Amino acid sequence: MAEFTVRDRGRLTILDVTGEISGSGEGYERLDRAVLKAVDGGGTILLNLSGVTAMDSAGADALYQARIYADRQGLDVKVASIPPKLRDFLQAELPHFEIYDTEDAAVAAHGGDASA
Repeated sequence: MAEFTVRDRGRLTILDVTGEISGSGEGYERLDRAVLKAVDGGGTILLNLSGVTAMDSAGADALYQARIYADRQGLDVKVASIPPKLRDFLQAELPHFEIYDTEDAAVAAHGGDASA
């Protein structure tokens, strides 16, 4: 089951994602709720995927739908820290996302202190 934590870091609202995101579990619906919470923070949302253990195409679609929702709210969504076993899959599934190797790299790119 997926877990989500929302926190602020510099100019970014970080959404830490852990566990499995798939169409067969609660991950899809819980991601929607977590994005709604992150949107309340405004600005740019960074999906930190370092704790994701598995994801199927429905999970990737959930990420894409989260981006569409955020776009409608005038917000931007970025992705960071994709686990190596999911990197090729997600880069193919989410070609329009700006992807960073690490959370620190994303924070630095958006005017924050990467060492914070």
